[in-house]
Amino acid sequence: MRGKAAAINQIHKQLSFLKLRYHLAASRRHVERFAATMVADRVTSNTIDQDALLALKNHIVDDPQNLLNNNWTTATSVCDWVGVTCGTRHRRVRALNLSHMGLSGTIPPHLGNLSFLGFTSLFNNSFRGSLPDELAKLRRLKYISVQHNYFGGEIPSWFGSFTRLRTLSLANNSFTGAIPPSLFRLSELDGLDLSYNDLQGNIPGEIGKLPKLRILYLSHTGLSGSIPYAVFNISSLQDIDASGNMFSGSLPSANVTMSSLRMIDFGFNNLTGSLPSSLFSNLPNLEALHLSWNQFHGQIPAALYGCIQLKLLSLSYNNFEGKIHKDIKNLTALEWLYLGYNKFNDAEMLSSISDLPSLELLNLEKSGLTGLIPSSIGNLTLLRYIGLMDNKLTGTIPPEIGNLVNLEIITLSINRIGIGNLSNLALLSLDENDLRGTIPTTIGKLKKLQSLGFSVNNLEGSIQSDLCDVESLAFLYLGGNKLVGSIPSCLGNVNSLRDLSVGENNLTSTIPSTLWSLKDIQQLELSSNYLSGSLPLDISNLKVVRNNLSGEIPKDMEKLKYLKYFNVSFNGLQGEIPSGGPFKMFSAQSFLGNEALCGSPQMQVQPCKTRGRQRSKKASANVFKYI
Repeated sequence: MRGKAAAINQIHKQLSFLKLRYHLAASRRHVERFAATMVADRVTSNTIDQDALLALKNHIVDDPQNLLNNNWTTATSVCDWVGVTCGTRHRRVRALNLSHMGLSGTIPPHLGNLSFLGFTSLFNNSFRGSLPDELAKLRRLKYISVQHNYFGGEIPSWFGSFTRLRTLSLANNSFTGAIPPSLFRLSELDGLDLSYNDLQGNIPGEIGKLPKLRILYLSHTGLSGSIPYAVFNISSLQDIDASGNMFSGSLPSANVTMSSLRMIDFGFNNLTGSLPSSLFSNLPNLEALHLSWNQFHGQIPAALYGCIQLKLLSLSYNNFEGKIHKDIKNLTALEWLYLGYNKFNDAEMLSSISDLPSLELLNLEKSGLTGLIPSSIGNLTLLRYIGLMDNKLTGTIPPEIGNLVNLEIITLSINRIGIGNLSNLALLSLDENDLRGTIPTTIGKLKKLQSLGFSVNNLEGSIQSDLCDVESLAFLYLGGNKLVGSIPSCLGNVNSLRDLSVGENNLTSTIPSTLWSLKDIQQLELSSNYLSGSLPLDISNLKVVRNNLSGEIPKDMEKLKYLKYFNVSFNGLQGEIPSGGPFKMFSAQSFLGNEALCGSPQMQVQPCKTRGRQRSKKASANVFKYI
């Protein structure tokens, strides 16, 4: 459902929160470091540097903000140009920062003449082509970022000659080929970001020769092979992200001591085997571990619960099994826990997790949970999301869950459990359980509820008017039950409704006229009930839920001799209503609200003109393409 999908999409975004924060912080530190040591010289400029930058300007085909067009002129000193910083001693260009300017074009070889350049950033532009070999002359460079452009070709091997280089960011481009071995000669390198390119090959074992490397981002690069042990031999490493690749094999089982490591992200790969305990025995500062969407199996090692600084633990979509060790309660800093889509079969798991006081997001969907929801879950007072759908939980939701005043979303679909009083709840999904009895009247107290799913259960009784008190309700799914009585007319006053589904029940009486005032409703499902009466012309108020068919009804449809139901009411059709074949059985109710249709008097439309009537073949061919 759309409400749930939006919520889960938001949670997936939060998975990358920590690594994004670290990446931005690292970039900010580099900018501040250079800004503190570089002061613009406003007295004169260097002709060599000026010519090089003017050549760059001439290779730019689009400057949407006119930043270079209006500012980079010989009438002013090059040191006064936007994005340019000069040094005080030699009056040469020391930094070039053209980030976020929306520039399009290519890089000329003349840029290699900026021999004093130490900092350059072209972040978030639309530069294309390859990086010219003449840039190899920029031996003073310490920081290079061409992230978020359209550069292509192989990663130049001459980067390996920049012995002072500390940060190299080539992410979000179209670089190809393997990682050049020359990069691993950069003994001062502390940040390497090659993410979102079209590389091939593996991570060379020589990566262990980078003694000062802190940040290693290789996500979504197309790399394959195994994760080399050399990665875990870099004692300075803080963040490693190799997600979204084709890495296979198991993780190294040798003892690892990395006191600085904060984040490991190997999600969305083909890694196999069990998690080695030795890998997690000495990671005292690990804050985020993301291994979801792999093929790991076995039990989660108890050593992992010694990483007491963990804030995010994501192991979903694997084949983990067995029980969760009771030492998980040591993860008192844990905020986001994703263990869904595994095979734990652990009835006590929820009780163990209930001791995590900082937990905000908990996803245990389809993880083999059995038994009752423990009352101790009410201890997780910071929880905003609980995902428990598709398990084997039984019984009722304990009243202690009402203590979760911050709870916004709970999914319990495909279980066998009832509900409590959750004042901040925005989404409640209980579809496809074995719910019996009536719809709880306490739902009317959930003032912030936006989506309610009770479909495909065994609910009986009537639809109570208490639902109308939920003023924010946008999605209401009650189909596939045994509900009786009439549709409450007060639902027509819930102006926020976008989807209303009450099909496949035992509802009777007429459709309340108030429903036709829901002008913004997108889906209205009333089928397979025992409703009576006719559809009023007021149905035309539902302008969002309608089709918008145009053109003529194809006369060839008269040949559909088995056609028994046909209704194209309230569209923009025109021309003559066919009169042969199955159309002899249809009444005016099938064609209401199409003012340009014509035909016989019993269809309650205007008579067709005898001359000048021509059929549009194109319209006839496409008239029903949106049905």
